[in-house]
Amino acid sequence: MTKEFQPEKISDIEVGDIVLLQWDGYEGVPKYLSNTWAEVVEVKRTRVVVKPTTIVGTQSVRFQQIAKVCKQVEKQ
Repeated sequence: MTKEFQPEKISDIEVGDIVLLQWDGYEGVPKYLSNTWAEVVEVKRTRVVVKPTTIVGTQSVRFQQIAKVCKQVEKQ
């Protein structure tokens, strides 16, 4: 079971979460990666390192460039 939400702060994001990237015109998310899902590899103080599903390698993005977070929730 998954839970989707818009993050309010960077601490809402954890390694292993799936995030939806959004292009905002600044460095970080290229236009061709906008509206694609990516797995969180590392969470830093102000940036998040993600591995997009459409390219090989990782991308460092700002917290503001994440539109949605999809978390795996254990069913009880």
